[in-house]
Amino acid sequence: MVIPAPFSAEPGVDADTSKLDGMLLDLLAASGSDEEIEIIAQFKGSVRSADRQMLDDLGFERVYEYHVVPGIYARGTKDAILSLSGYERTFWIEYNYPMELLLDETTSVVNATNAWNRRIVDSDGRIDASLNLQSYLYGIDGRGVTIAVVDTGVDAGHPDLDYKEKTVENWHKNSPSDPWIEMENSDTSYGHGTHCAGIAAGNGDASAGRRRGTAPGSTLIGVGGDWTPVYWAVLAGMEWCYDNSKPGNNPHNIRVVSNSWGSEGAEYDPQDAVSLMTQALTYENNVVVCFAAGNSGEDNHDGHTITTNPQSNTPASIGVAATEHDGEGMAVFTSRGEKGNFDTYPDIAAPGVNIWATKPRGTWLDLYQSIDEDLYYMAISGTSMATPHVSGITALMWQACPELKVSNYHGEYNGTDEEWYEKDTTLIHEIEYIYKMTADYIEPSGDNGVPDESDSGIHGRRFDYAQGYGMVNVDRAVAVAMTLHVLRTADNNGDGSPDNPDASVDRALEIYNDLLKEGEVDGATDIIQTSWRGEWAHLINQSGNPGGAAQTYETEQAHSVYIPNGTEQVTLTFQYVVANFEPPTLASVELTCDTNGDGSNDLPSQTGDTDGTKVYVVDPSGSDTGRMWHFNVDGNAMGFIDSPDEEYPEPTVQYTVHVQVKLPASGEHLVDFYKPRSSVSPYTFGDPSPDYQDGTVYLATTFYDMSGVDTSNVKKDKGSSDPDYQFLILVGIMVLGVMVGHLLTVGTRKKDV
Repeated sequence: MVIPAPFSAEPGVDADTSKLDGMLLDLLAASGSDEEIEIIAQFKGSVRSADRQMLDDLGFERVYEYHVVPGIYARGTKDAILSLSGYERTFWIEYNYPMELLLDETTSVVNATNAWNRRIVDSDGRIDASLNLQSYLYGIDGRGVTIAVVDTGVDAGHPDLDYKEKTVENWHKNSPSDPWIEMENSDTSYGHGTHCAGIAAGNGDASAGRRRGTAPGSTLIGVGGDWTPVYWAVLAGMEWCYDNSKPGNNPHNIRVVSNSWGSEGAEYDPQDAVSLMTQALTYENNVVVCFAAGNSGEDNHDGHTITTNPQSNTPASIGVAATEHDGEGMAVFTSRGEKGNFDTYPDIAAPGVNIWATKPRGTWLDLYQSIDEDLYYMAISGTSMATPHVSGITALMWQACPELKVSNYHGEYNGTDEEWYEKDTTLIHEIEYIYKMTADYIEPSGDNGVPDESDSGIHGRRFDYAQGYGMVNVDRAVAVAMTLHVLRTADNNGDGSPDNPDASVDRALEIYNDLLKEGEVDGATDIIQTSWRGEWAHLINQSGNPGGAAQTYETEQAHSVYIPNGTEQVTLTFQYVVANFEPPTLASVELTCDTNGDGSNDLPSQTGDTDGTKVYVVDPSGSDTGRMWHFNVDGNAMGFIDSPDEEYPEPTVQYTVHVQVKLPASGEHLVDFYKPRSSVSPYTFGDPSPDYQDGTVYLATTFYDMSGVDTSNVKKDKGSSDPDYQFLILVGIMVLGVMVGHLLTVGTRKKDV
């Protein structure tokens, strides 16, 4: 092809600029012929020895070679790049551009706490009323699912991200020539990945559960390094995820890859290496890939241009926009798509403003962004924070329905690509489809950042260029997934195999509301109980305040329990580790409790314990019942530094609290329902006391009732539009005489199978 000025190629070589991405073209236009530029070059089919030789002959330095996509990260001059574009085996060349890091109880805003706390009624009508002390939850919390966080690394030394327990693996790669190395703290310079990991799946131990992530039962894998993220590095991280999530080679059950990074706003390019890597993870490994939509939307509230991250616009990925902390509007900064250009819109939204999560201490974020004295948490904003919300929620979905897969629906589109709805690479995952069908669309109100006009999406649901389909609603999405699980695993004929393994999501959407129940669980007992755990820390700043006095920092362990009317006695058992050897620690701490709401501790001090167990017995007055009791932990601890390199010198004390409430021994007693929150523990039944007679306790609760799912009339997704939509389309053709393509509601076309 003809090469326009100012481009040139080496003598005798015709450059082909159609093989160069737009950012690289712009850079080449502004560069001198001898200026060295870093690129990712992809070759047709696979990387061959002739391709490596061509790079060498053109003077490139080969830095890193990928294998999931046939690409090589290399450095070369402008002239060499243009000559490489003319090489017949070159498929695509991209600039190794720097990636932007797309930086209090938001788990309740998205209704994750509802999913955690709902009891589960199985298909046989049995109620799981047990309490899982390992996660102090009994609903859907992500257990059995692993989230891979591709970012700057993860500090798995944080109490919420325990190495080898919560963060089961933590991989670090600092340069192309370095191997992947596993270590406890791989996030020592920037801190971004640690904060994101806590939002997705932190266990909340350093806050008595108050600042848990959206999937506190899930495990994590950190994949990154102390990068200022660049293209080669995040691509290598995604490749690691691909290699370690292959069917049959996925020991940790990696089902989500969370990416809170990206680049300047643009439509996705199907040839880009990240797009290809996303597709490989989704379509080959059945792994859901989440991407931040970007933070460049402040000057694009009218949608006049594209500011969304192109990686988030890949149809196979879930692009996440950021709402305000309370979910009432869109964050000022969240990137918007171009109005009317549907494939540039975010897919879904989640909270992204002032999100409290794990603090990466001693990092750039800690030093320059932290404005409080909390030892273990900090609040920052960005679509970086919205994305791990959705990544954690996606883990809940996988726990609810392990049979989820890629859907037959395509991403929204209204452009000029006539083959869009025929391509396998524009299909979305069932999880994304469910999110879109169950989201809460945020209405425009004043200056809340929501466009005045919306578009018509899948099945006529509203979506727009700022929020996509709206705020993700965990409770409803999980209910759909659980319904689908029942439909796909039902064995009505008793032959040991599911009757309808391909039951459709659409059928689950029709009936999932039947799962969302409120009612009472009854127990023949006079005892109800609850438990939680935490990790308290104590630090004396020996350098002192400006006035010279040393300053003491303690982590707040605020937690609440509802004490019902009629309570006769409350027994509190507080257990903690008095002495620890790794790290060396000595501690003497107390449980505190405000029973009457006056802000003071109403428990008597207890001393002399040597085994770390303190028992408090409280006989409450009538005014102390029918209300929340507020707990905390206070005391002293001493730690010994093993070496000058000790990362965190303050002693930490692990503890558990068990609350046992005794109700009258006879009669019926109803314990009221309260809205679940991460700082409030739910009740379950305990063994009857010695003086129990014939009493019954009723716990008002919510549950997922799977016993009522009708598995006899199961639709299979045939791959065409839903029957009702087909009928309307045919009628429209006959009456209006227009083409079918103009009648199809955007996004409702599916792949034929």
